[in-house]
Amino acid sequence: MKVEGEKIKAEDAEFMERHIELMDPYGVFGSRLLEGCSCVGRSYFVRSKRRKIWVWEHDVPRATLSRAKELRTKNVENDIEF
Repeated sequence: MKVEGEKIKAEDAEFMERHIELMDPYGVFGSRLLEGCSCVGRSYFVRSKRRKIWVWEHDVPRATLSRAKELRTKNVENDIEF
């Protein structure tokens, strides 16, 4: 999925927050994880608005992810009205 992560542009990134099995973020192994290997935690998935594929945040280049989060925070702050 790192190849898909490299296609994401910070300017048109969308985020989705989920609680996932951290040892298997894409759910490939399902219930076949070794006993004692389970670790559920909150993580983000990212995609380009033009694509349907969600990519785990750790499969997106660090610079792209940082810039996308920065832009997202800026947009959220601009949307708040008092």
